[in-house]
Amino acid sequence: FLVSGLSPNTTYAFTVVAQDAAGNVSGASNLVSLATERVAPTAITDLEVIDFTDTTVSLSWSASTDNIGVTNYEIFQDGVSIGNAGTELTFAVSGLTTATSYEFTVVAQDADGNSSESSNAVEVTTLDSEAPSAITDLSELNVTATSVRLNWTESVDNVGVVNYEIFQDEVSIALISNVSSYTVIGLTNGVTYTFSIRAIDAAGNTSEVSNLLEVTTIDIVS
Repeated sequence: FLVSGLSPNTTYAFTVVAQDAAGNVSGASNLVSLATERVAPTAITDLEVIDFTDTTVSLSWSASTDNIGVTNYEIFQDGVSIGNAGTELTFAVSGLTTATSYEFTVVAQDADGNSSESSNAVEVTTLDSEAPSAITDLSELNVTATSVRLNWTESVDNVGVVNYEIFQDEVSIALISNVSSYTVIGLTNGVTYTFSIRAIDAAGNTSEVSNLLEVTTIDIVS
């Protein structure tokens, strides 16, 4: 027999008696006592990222409520379960990939195995800590008495190079957008200069300084 219309979190006692066609009734059966429980914890609505690095994310949220008490919070990363926080209201995710976007949610669970709806989703992109590759083939394309055109193969970076910084005799003289050549002007004829370059990505990571290039401008005899 299916009993319906009961209240959650309520204790009920059930017995059964048998009756025959003549109206005779047996004694009561053994008594079965049980407490109903089908109330899920409330969904978390304020999941947030409180800190993140290039490979870690720290999550925080307010406690879910439940009629018998929340016993665990399960953490999901891009829809896949990655761990349990127990009754803690924070969770540290590690082992992530630099400069990568992730989505996190949390589900509350009670002692009877009831689960809440998924929390609000939070998205975070880990920091970029990878420096661009160093330039190793800085060279000159054209040298005059007062100028030199520098050339190089573009640096490689996980999210892309945005600038190149040019150095003349170890002094920064220009910051240029993502190109692979640059003309230095205003030089003195017959003078030797040393040039180098480094790449910079959008996160401000800088490559090692390139090979040093010595250039002597054309000597014009008056």
